[in-house]
Amino acid sequence: MKDWLFLIEAVTSHGPISEKRIFELEQMLGNCKSRKRYVTIFPSMSIYEKYATNIALDTEIWFANNPDRIMYLHSVVLRNHKKTD
Repeated sequence: MKDWLFLIEAVTSHGPISEKRIFELEQMLGNCKSRKRYVTIFPSMSIYEKYATNIALDTEIWFANNPDRIMYLHSVVLRNHKKTD
């Protein structure tokens, strides 16, 4: 991957990457031109479940007890299509 900056946060040290945390990181990295990927590391799925509602969309989740997998929380914009008769 060319010109990517991976921002990796251990949930046990600072909590998950939330919308607020992304805002803070973007402020600190204001002049950075690299594309950013936000990753929160969890020890396990059970710890993830405690924080699931606080994790920002369009971020990634990695589980230390299952290191071969990564979970993506991608958002999708739905368009309001008008039904025509």
